[in-house]
Order: sequence, then C-alpha cells, then structure tokens
Amino acid sequence: MNYKTIYEKLIEKAKNREKPNIYCEKHHIIPKCLNGSNDETNLVYLTAKEHYVAHHLLCKINPDNCNLFFAFNAMNNWKSRNTNQRYKPRLSARQYEYLKIKNISSL
Repeated sequence: MNYKTIYEKLIEKAKNREKPNIYCEKHHIIPKCLNGSNDETNLVYLTAKEHYVAHHLLCKINPDNCNLFFAFNAMNNWKSRNTNQRYKPRLSARQYEYLKIKNISSL
C-alpha cells in the first residue's frame, strides 16, 4: 500500500475545498518535525477523522520519526476534561472524530 499517495490525495482534497462547516482542525501538511513551517501554504483544515488518518499515514510514511509517533500517540491518549483521567484505548478515526465533536459541543 502506498501511504504517501493516500496522504497526498487526502491533503489535495482538503486544499481544493472550502473549510467544512463542521468541527475541523488545522494540520501542517509538512510536519514541523520534518522542517515544515507555520506558513498558511503549509496548513490545511481537516475534519477530526481526516486529521487522525493523516497522522496515522505520516507515521507509516516516516516509521523512524519519533516526533510523528508522539503526535499520533497524543491523539490516542487524550485526557478527559471532566475527570482529568487519561484514557488509553486505541481509537479508530471514527471514534476520534466522535469524541472531539462531543467534547467541543459539551463546552
């Protein structure tokens, strides 16, 4: 499976559309740990599910980059605002998106 091609298609799709009218997260196209910048041309809005998938793909593309694994792991080990407890389940992209949207809507 060509993870780089999948990642590039995901990013291209996001670049060629208006910002979705749902919960979104900014994503560095070229991660800062790979010398990416904060320049607007290196940022794209992704849905929570797309963002999760993008980070998973980046780990597959760059298996020796500890910083990418740290970022992806942080997405999987989120902390509850209400109980301040850490949850450590392996989340699917769909579950990640659901939890992010639920957490935002509870504010």
